[in-house]
Amino acid sequence: MPAIAIQGHRGARGSIPENTFSSFEFAMDHMVNSIETDLHLTADKKVILYHDSTVGGLGLPISSFQLDPLRKYHLSDKLHTKSFPKQKLDIGPVARLFCESRNFHVWSIPTLAEMFEFIHAYSTNLGTLAGKSTRQQIHAKEMTLDLEIKQLPFRLCKTEILLEEIALLANKHGWLQKISIRSFDHQVIQKCKEIIPEAKRGLLFDGTLVANPLKEIEFSEASFICPRWDTLDMETVNTVQSSGIEIIPWTVNYQEQWALMKSLGIRNITTDYPKEFAEWQARQPG
Repeated sequence: MPAIAIQGHRGARGSIPENTFSSFEFAMDHMVNSIETDLHLTADKKVILYHDSTVGGLGLPISSFQLDPLRKYHLSDKLHTKSFPKQKLDIGPVARLFCESRNFHVWSIPTLAEMFEFIHAYSTNLGTLAGKSTRQQIHAKEMTLDLEIKQLPFRLCKTEILLEEIALLANKHGWLQKISIRSFDHQVIQKCKEIIPEAKRGLLFDGTLVANPLKEIEFSEASFICPRWDTLDMETVNTVQSSGIEIIPWTVNYQEQWALMKSLGIRNITTDYPKEFAEWQARQPG
């Protein structure tokens, strides 16, 4: 059986605070196949990488802020050692060099444009300066990004504007063929086909899967589904994968879960612990 592809959840959330340059760098160091991250649109139409719909304890929506004020909120505040005992505020050398060259705080909220630039820097000059191996740099260059649109059904969101901005940025930086769009709101996925036809499209599910996932896939014209790992069984996996649809379960974090996904024939997982999963997978027979 081929190796399971590794998707780093918000970078490598189990090791470094989520959706930060250092977390993305840690994931690339351990040669993930893709990185999943979350997108919001600011009031001045900047696409930022941030999970929550509000900032810190302010309770104000991201969409009400322009980018510059958001830069004052540092993601080092999202250190969660209770949920992730291994999590540390380790600053990656490429992250440090990259942020210094642009004169902003290393733990500030990144934009999607900066993420594209950061991956390029890692795979070229700054990565070489920071001591990254040729293998790591090549892997980073070949990596894909899985972009989650943070909209729940029936909530107001400038989805079309957000998708248009993603398309413009991905085209400018040469990433149109290397991005995927996922969302819990399946109407977003339908709209994505119109605005970014080059992108792969994924349906997110929480709780149990719909009774007939293939009908939902056909309706939304998705190319992959992202169910919670503990909702899967062999029948569902065989039905979906035999139809040519990829399954990327979330968030698969522990050895017994990894073993179950392997036994089900899953080919790609999302995990907070890409380093630990890669080490575990390397120890498996066959």
